[in-house]
Amino acid sequence: MTTQTKEKTCSERVSDALYSRLEDIETAQEYFEIVEAYEEPSKELKEKAEALGLESIEDFYQFLGEYGLSWFEWVEPKTSYNEGEGYYRWQLSWGGPSEEFRIYIKECDSSYFCNGRRYFMNSIKKIEFWFLDWYDGACKRTKNEVLTNVIEMFLDSVEAKPQYEIEGYCKED
Repeated sequence: MTTQTKEKTCSERVSDALYSRLEDIETAQEYFEIVEAYEEPSKELKEKAEALGLESIEDFYQFLGEYGLSWFEWVEPKTSYNEGEGYYRWQLSWGGPSEEFRIYIKECDSSYFCNGRRYFMNSIKKIEFWFLDWYDGACKRTKNEVLTNVIEMFLDSVEAKPQYEIEGYCKED
């Protein structure tokens, strides 16, 4: 008689997956802060850094650029993929399972005009971590300080998206 083990659902796995990803990012940040200060990392930190392959990476920014599959692509609102509001996606893995951070930005935090259009600055509304696996998916919100700082750094470096353009604005107004 064989017993079949039931595979965990995404809801049962999402917390561990999020924790693991946050631990990787925090480890990389800590490692590069210590190395850039010309200090010696602890034995435990060296082992974690070695497992992540950090010795062959120049700095924290290179790590972020290489960690995952795509670095902050914009997902348009109301598309077949996304029925809700638009968001930035930092896709970490694809297939079974897939992991990604979804970063939603505030609509009306502050704005500026450019070429007759009104744009809103990119500030974080919420961050969700999604764990997706073949017809199943789950998410958890996170307010992790290191991740938030990384995302804010990215948002400061990209042009604000015109997704919240105000209709009817005219350059002559």
